[in-house]
Amino acid sequence: MAYKEKTSTTIFENCRCPHCSNPNAGNDFTSAIGSYMCSTNLERMARQTAATRNRVLHYPNTMFVMRHSERMDDMFHDWTKYFNDDTKPYTPFDLNMPPTLPVNRPVDHYRLDPMLTRTGGVIAQLCGRAFLYRGYTPDVIYSSPALRSLQTARFIRTASRSEALIRVEPGLFENLSLYDTKPLLVTEEQQSLFGVDPYYMPQYEFDEIYKKRESNEDYNERMKIVLRRIVTTAESTSGKNKNELIVLVVGHASTVDMGVGLLRDKPRPSTHSNLFKISRKIPYCSTICLQPKPTAKVTSNVPWEPVFGTIPPITYTGFTNKPDYAFLLRK
Repeated sequence: MAYKEKTSTTIFENCRCPHCSNPNAGNDFTSAIGSYMCSTNLERMARQTAATRNRVLHYPNTMFVMRHSERMDDMFHDWTKYFNDDTKPYTPFDLNMPPTLPVNRPVDHYRLDPMLTRTGGVIAQLCGRAFLYRGYTPDVIYSSPALRSLQTARFIRTASRSEALIRVEPGLFENLSLYDTKPLLVTEEQQSLFGVDPYYMPQYEFDEIYKKRESNEDYNERMKIVLRRIVTTAESTSGKNKNELIVLVVGHASTVDMGVGLLRDKPRPSTHSNLFKISRKIPYCSTICLQPKPTAKVTSNVPWEPVFGTIPPITYTGFTNKPDYAFLLRK
């Protein structure tokens, strides 16, 4: 029976070496004169070796903790009740409402996991540009799994020209005692729309947190564990010409408050009464910069302190994203 002899032209048609470009070279892929030793592979190996040699590990020395931007349900209460997936699909009735839903899922899922308004997107982008202009483009980005936090993190990432993939950390989600039922968050597949890091291993799983039915003390402890892990994780900074590592954490109003309180020299937990109406103290996109106290080495107990004046605020009629500093710095 006649048959055609296979050649290596299909496999190595883009290779420039004489062996791989020769249609009569055969298929000995492991040959000393074959694909492994060809110039293309040698060049690639040299680049990979150089990249590994230039890789440097740094511990974070600047961390920004930020609340998400303007959420839909704060502007349009019970907006999900106006729509039905089968009979009345989502149609914006106000120009501050997004033209389409950001994730293809039932409208009712947005009730406990709301999206950003259009203004919320603009505010987040302005904040991202401020990071860029002030020289604080994030090297690492963490986000709560809440949709509003993911959207905010993506806007910041894009506007600041950060190359970091977003690390979704369920441990950054707000206190679940605020919810009567379990929020239906975006799936891992849907998270891929926001430029997330598929290889990040989170400290907590969302189901694990929900099943525990945390007390306020449990919530403080969870946030302390997550934030301490973030500031004590060394990161690769291949190809960078600076001896610093900038981390951005996008979460909730309580995330900002606990970032200031739980990492300082004498930790200050957030009480239940502190968290009541905390959104008035820490508005949308409130951002606080934290840096460690000077110390000889990085340890899990190094205190972090707020640094003011790093990122300018956004202010317009009836709104500012400046937090209540007296509230954040309370004893």
